[in-house]
Amino acid sequence: MVGRWDGRRRSFPRSLRGDSFTCLVPTLSYHTFQPRAYKLLTPDPTKPQDGGFFRYATDRNWANPRREKLLDENAALVRAFAHGYRYTGTETYRDAAQRTAQYLTTTLWADDADAFAGSQAGVDGYYRLEPSEREEADRPHVDGTVFADRNGLAVDGLLWLAAY
Repeated sequence: MVGRWDGRRRSFPRSLRGDSFTCLVPTLSYHTFQPRAYKLLTPDPTKPQDGGFFRYATDRNWANPRREKLLDENAALVRAFAHGYRYTGTETYRDAAQRTAQYLTTTLWADDADAFAGSQAGVDGYYRLEPSEREEADRPHVDGTVFADRNGLAVDGLLWLAAY
């Protein structure tokens, strides 16, 4: 899988995109650590905005991202960034894992369910605003649907982060 990463376009081929983040950690755990593999985690195309990472982009250059933020994708990134920190000692990975974990435990936490919500809507107009303008705007809706499997991924990612 690592060999299929397109560094120039910062994405996997379309055939792999749906499971890119969830496949990343098992792939890296299975093989010995390769520094080039963690270049995949450089938080460039999915720069977090208001916490969390966007799901994917329809253009290979990330000019048109799908702005919804899914629990399972962000949970997988917490785990991947935590492993990146563990294997490299690079603070950038730990910081990214902690920021993403904070997004999960604040924005996606559903107090009434004592669990993580499944996603946050991807409202294009909101994310096109400047950060100062977003402070005054209504944040995108969080879908409070709770999925057991995705909550399991979130717990797994948070435990890996805590372990390191």
